[in-house]
Amino acid sequence: MKKLLTLVVCMVLTWSLAACAHKNYMITTTSGDRFVSMGAPDYDVVTRNYTFTDTQGKTRRLNKNEIETIQARN
Repeated sequence: MKKLLTLVVCMVLTWSLAACAHKNYMITTTSGDRFVSMGAPDYDVVTRNYTFTDTQGKTRRLNKNEIETIQARN
């Protein structure tokens, strides 16, 4: 029983730490639109585009010139 309890506690702690490590980012465009990304947006230096997945699961691609701010959220 003690081993089972230890295993459950370890699993809960691992899950909690993994959830905290995944940050969302608020992306505001120059036109005033706001998107929340699941994880950090990826930047392509060749195309100058940021690619990210929003909270609805859609993959979005925005040019660097279209983005006003990218802020980490907790």
